[in-house]
Amino acid sequence: MRRLLAIATATALAAPAAVLAQSSSGDEGPELYGWVNVALNSVDYGNSGNYQNPDGPNDQGAYGASNGGDLTLTNNTSAIGVRGAEQLNPGLKAVYQWEAGVYWNQHDGDRGLTNLQRDSFIGLEGRYGRLVAGRLPLSNQHAQKSNLFKHQLGTVAEFMAFAGADLTDKPLIPSRISNALRYSVPLTDTLQASLTYSPEGNDDSDQVSKDREEAGAGGQLLYKDGAYTARLTVFEDALIGADEPLVAVNGSWDYGGGKLLGEHAQIDDTTATTLGATYRLASGELKAQAVVTSDYSNDSRNDQDGQLDIDDPSMYVLGYDHFLSQKTKLYAIAAFGQDGATITGYGYDSSEGSGDKKDATLGEYRPRTAGGIDQEDSTGLAVGIRHVF
Repeated sequence: MRRLLAIATATALAAPAAVLAQSSSGDEGPELYGWVNVALNSVDYGNSGNYQNPDGPNDQGAYGASNGGDLTLTNNTSAIGVRGAEQLNPGLKAVYQWEAGVYWNQHDGDRGLTNLQRDSFIGLEGRYGRLVAGRLPLSNQHAQKSNLFKHQLGTVAEFMAFAGADLTDKPLIPSRISNALRYSVPLTDTLQASLTYSPEGNDDSDQVSKDREEAGAGGQLLYKDGAYTARLTVFEDALIGADEPLVAVNGSWDYGGGKLLGEHAQIDDTTATTLGATYRLASGELKAQAVVTSDYSNDSRNDQDGQLDIDDPSMYVLGYDHFLSQKTKLYAIAAFGQDGATITGYGYDSSEGSGDKKDATLGEYRPRTAGGIDQEDSTGLAVGIRHVF
């Protein structure tokens, strides 16, 4: 009798577990993921404000005077997130992701965990494609696919966001848009399409501080076949205020010993073009990238001698990644900016007060790519460590 009772009890306890295991078959996550990316940077901008500020007093520190090459410990957009999927039936699953930026080197004020700065969504994925809703990548995120120095000194992201280009009523094309829908679908084995839409009536729908109710819409075609990848992106965001939508093409070729890649983006008559290459070594990778612009600065500022002509900024970057493991690498970077290029990426704050944007002499804070503000040349060095988990 005791044996029968024991068997019955074990069966009763095991049954819910078996049902749970069956219902969760094919589920993925929730998975905790992210990356830690910090570096020691030394950045030196050449002409510390040799101009007359037309919008106020001639304050040499107002627009990013040089920090003289002082070392700063810089948080290079570290992040943390949770993602996963639930199998609803053999042909359909629910997908979700929450991701936020993390400041690993400071925790005062608005530092520490930032609030939904990055891709966060919920949606469905099945045989007819993937539909998600939330905070999603906007037009300039395609640039990250051709960016060899993503989240590092020397990033080209600001150029592809047309920061400081004096052609919109915003400082840059935002990298993400909130309250948005995105539908992605494979067209063939090598071709995929996606459409993104943020309906009118969504206020504060990007990273700008002003609340405005505007719509945004765009799409992308992705071609990927073995060693070759190409993308076409078209996006129009009414928050930007440009006359024409952004149009960009980028591509890459893995030639075996490394990769060649490039991108050309344009809004109205303003363009930004990048070219880059990598070369693989036994335990690392050499990298080089250049970005040039045209009609990037349609403005001028008065200096002490009269008129200051505004040239188009450019940047040249060399780097080396040394892989300690599949998840951890050390890196070294040398970047050279011309004609007001910002060689430190936006949002990559140091621990020396760069959050105070009114005092750019602290840390290494710089305004958006400064082609329309000043004409400083710049040099920068960085050594850092990145771990993915």
